[in-house]
Amino acid sequence: MSKHKTLRRLAFPALGVLVVLVAGSVGRVAGVAEGKYVESLPNFELKDPAEAVHTDESLAGHAAVFIVTIPNVKHGELQGQWKRYLTKKEEWPAEGPKLIILEDMSQSEFKDKALAKMKEKYKAGAQPILLLDNDGNARRSFRIINDETVLLIFNKEGKLVKAYDEKPTIEDARDIRKLVDTLK
Repeated sequence: MSKHKTLRRLAFPALGVLVVLVAGSVGRVAGVAEGKYVESLPNFELKDPAEAVHTDESLAGHAAVFIVTIPNVKHGELQGQWKRYLTKKEEWPAEGPKLIILEDMSQSEFKDKALAKMKEKYKAGAQPILLLDNDGNARRSFRIINDETVLLIFNKEGKLVKAYDEKPTIEDARDIRKLVDTLK
């Protein structure tokens, strides 16, 4: 067999794998077009760590960014990155779009310890708003699977406009802030 045929036999399958890997990593934004996540803001009634009740109706007329996550080490790091990146330059205005962290407590191995820490750090009336999903039903209503942190952006009408389900980046956060500013 010639040297060129051997190279082609090795190179073309390898290129196929490379194309698959690159194509698989291109889409940082996920879920909206293919219906992976909920299309509209689902109904919910959840408490924050200060025991105040928040509902989907309380968000009427506001764009909202939800970070749906789990209080554990892996997801705590992801939610912390999203929070830092999204609040880095400026605070979220009280009357503007809402930044919400929805914690699925049902997946926490240390629920009591996590809740105590949240109560200690939570500032009622400030953003981000922290919502406690004690049984995981709210997470499931967003169509988010177990063991996943996802950021969902809803417009004022409650329609999903964008979703991110990969590790946060500063560039993503900039794009999100720009998008949210157009949704005011």
